[in-house]
Amino acid sequence: MKRDCRDIKFSELIRLAANWTCQRCGREFQHGSTSGLHCSHFYSRRKKSVRWHPLNAAAHCHGCHAFLGENPIVFDRWIFDYLGKEKYNRLKILQRQTVRLTKPYLEDLNKHLGKELKVMEERRASGDLEHYFFTPFE
Repeated sequence: MKRDCRDIKFSELIRLAANWTCQRCGREFQHGSTSGLHCSHFYSRRKKSVRWHPLNAAAHCHGCHAFLGENPIVFDRWIFDYLGKEKYNRLKILQRQTVRLTKPYLEDLNKHLGKELKVMEERRASGDLEHYFFTPFE
């Protein structure tokens, strides 16, 4: 599936939210590195309702991403532990929804992701290293 400008911003947000650290094994990566640390979606990017939702992805190193992708039961348990019951159940509901991706919707989503990226970069620049779930576009 082809990545677009929204996917690129979303991926950056996910990795920046994790402070360039694999959220499974804790391996650290250089800020801005384009290889090694992936934006790992829980539900496929084909699920438009959660493709760019912060609950639907985590930063995983190549090894963890591959392992979890090959072990869906382990991956599902990891997602549950990572999100907690309430967010996990919310994500399950969200992924079943239908979203119409109109041009205005996609343009507004792109602007939203850009704003969230700026906020995230400012948080990191000020020394805030806590994990942060950015605001979803709804």
